[in-house]
Amino acid sequence: MTPLRFRAWHTAEKKLGWVTGLSFAANGILMVGVKWNDGSIGMYSPDEVILMQSTGLKDKNGVEIFEGDVIQDGDELTNYEVLWEDDCACFGGWNKDGWIGMPDLMQCEVIGNIYQNPELLKPAESGN
Repeated sequence: MTPLRFRAWHTAEKKLGWVTGLSFAANGILMVGVKWNDGSIGMYSPDEVILMQSTGLKDKNGVEIFEGDVIQDGDELTNYEVLWEDDCACFGGWNKDGWIGMPDLMQCEVIGNIYQNPELLKPAESGN
């Protein structure tokens, strides 16, 4: 069984890191430990970072898929945001036109995430 894995987006510093742990401070407040790409580690309140849970799946290239990733369906060249769906208790891909389920996620390719690449979910501009 794969352990839960999380990434974190620091909202003020606009950077992505790996969650190293979740713990409660002596005062009972939740703190999130994050390791950044430069090797530094910090502790943050949940108000400072956005957690993105791993789906436990990998895309067609073997890249781990996380909540908040933008994936592309290679057949239709359609982009989707990976989200948790409460109604079916599963992850899936959403865009303005609809939904794809978990099995379809593995046939797609991770092309970015909604924090670093928000433009990937915007409709293409018309050349007119």
